Amino acid sequence: MKITTRQVLQRFLSVFLEHLQEQKKDVLDSFFEDFFTKNEIIDILKSKIGNNVDGHLKVVRLNKEQLLEYLSNANILNYFLNAWKTEIKENKAITPVEVFKTLQ
Repeated sequence: MKITTRQVLQRFLSVFLEHLQEQKKDVLDSFFEDFFTKNEIIDILKSKIGNNVDGHLKVVRLNKEQLLEYLSNANILNYFLNAWKTEIKENKAITPVEVFKTLQ
């Protein structure tokens, strides 16, 4: 993906995230009900609540459906935007190959 495309997408998704957070509704799209594994849901919850999610929610006892009750579209978008930004930082090494791909 070109840098320009990535930056445009990140900007629009960040603005969309702000709108979702302003709505103060904890709506979760039904698409996500069967999309994530239990471990993925726990990772998203950790980004929302913190690493002490085990203490807050007793995640071992809760099934996927119960855990999903604590998530919203905004939580999921925030998690994946942050993961994307982290991935970019980790892979930021500028190599001749990457420069060539970007300029194509």
